[in-house]
Amino acid sequence: MKHIAPLLFLLLTLTLSGCFSEPRLDTSTPEAVKSSIEDLRQSLSESERQEFNERLNVFVAHQVHVSDTRGVDIYKEYEGMTAQEILEALRKRIK
Repeated sequence: MKHIAPLLFLLLTLTLSGCFSEPRLDTSTPEAVKSSIEDLRQSLSESERQEFNERLNVFVAHQVHVSDTRGVDIYKEYEGMTAQEILEALRKRIK
């Protein structure tokens, strides 16, 4: 019984850590993109959210104009990233 308690604690810790992880961009379907972008926005402060929206809009407009890329494919390079990671990448890309 002594050996089970630490294992149960570890299992509980791992389970709960998955519940509190930051949202990530999901590009599996158009609905997933829309939903995950909204989750990403909600994870940011108000000022970061405004910057995120502005930079994301510029990025999408540029991608559509330059490459005729549409839909989910526009976001593929950011698949699995958090809002902070995407924002940092967009800061580097859009000055």
